[in-house]
Amino acid sequence: MEKNSSENLIALLRSRGERLTPQRRTVIDVLAKSGDHLALSDILAASEAHGIALTEPTAYRILQWLKAQGIVSQTDLGGSGVVYQVI
Repeated sequence: MEKNSSENLIALLRSRGERLTPQRRTVIDVLAKSGDHLALSDILAASEAHGIALTEPTAYRILQWLKAQGIVSQTDLGGSGVVYQVI
């Protein structure tokens, strides 16, 4: 199993005692399966394709939580916006 698979990331967060809501699991899954940099709009669209509709503030809070957990990096591309990727 790949180190940064969604299953491994979820297991890591669980071992830390973190809550894993369906919304958090979906964002983790979207980022892990992508393997690429994604903008917030890409994450929202992919989450909706998974059947989970997220608002921008909710998705942003989840991304900031994942960043604080050391699982996601955030890169500001200036005029192109901000993108996120699993570390």
